[in-house]
Amino acid sequence: MGIALPTVDVRSIMTDISQCVCARIGPVRDDLVSELRDLDLDFAPVLGESEPRAHVLGLVSRSRLAELATAAQPLEQPEVPADRAQLGATVGLDILLERMAESPAWLVVAADDAITHGPAVPVQGLVCRADLNKHPVRVAVYGLLAELELMAARLVQETFRDPADWFGRLSEDSQARILGYWELAKRLGVDTGPVAGATLSELLRAIGGSQELLRGLGYPSRTRFEDASGRIPDVRNRVMHPVRPLITNVESCTRLREILLAAAALSARMREFCATRDPVWRGSAELG
Repeated sequence: MGIALPTVDVRSIMTDISQCVCARIGPVRDDLVSELRDLDLDFAPVLGESEPRAHVLGLVSRSRLAELATAAQPLEQPEVPADRAQLGATVGLDILLERMAESPAWLVVAADDAITHGPAVPVQGLVCRADLNKHPVRVAVYGLLAELELMAARLVQETFRDPADWFGRLSEDSQARILGYWELAKRLGVDTGPVAGATLSELLRAIGGSQELLRGLGYPSRTRFEDASGRIPDVRNRVMHPVRPLITNVESCTRLREILLAAAALSARMREFCATRDPVWRGSAELG
């Protein structure tokens, strides 16, 4: 089963090349390193001595520029040539996270993939690891997790004829909140059942507690299911709180990629299982 993550338009999170602080082949400007430091930038695109900004030779780190400036030596070539630092303008989120785990900065080129296109391809901008915390990436992550949550809710709703069979296994605090939300919804004339008041974590706990659902989803045990799903709710919580960073280092890129792939795989398993019971389910995960 092939698992694909949402596509991200990298141009929505990059710094346009016209706005980048760039280095040029030749003597290192006296104020270049301090300008990069003040802006908290670790890399700069490298231009030729007189080439336009769209013709980028590669990337150079701030630390390398500092070494050259201290030694009064010129920049003779980029640290990373352009053909080894290119990222397509639209890529899958899994590819984006994978590339950002490999290197903290990439040159964005006008292409819809992450294939190396050669140094002659015009560069549109620079994207760095910290840019993964911007809103467009959070939207892509949230969309994936929202689909999982909708399918989990419908799966629980249609599996347990008596709602108490699943929410009765939760903590008393969870039960009180879910029942209170359900009662309020009924009084307002909007009764979608108790699943509407459950969190993703609670829905996954309900699924993990059902041998029928574990078998249907292809998990041999509750432990295996929890191994696959246990880290997903934390990512959802981080996405919903913009002040919490999603990405801070290499490990966070790798971890987020693994969790999102696991979430996409779980969504696919849910859809396939439900389609065996109701073919209409294959095309819709909406509650109702």
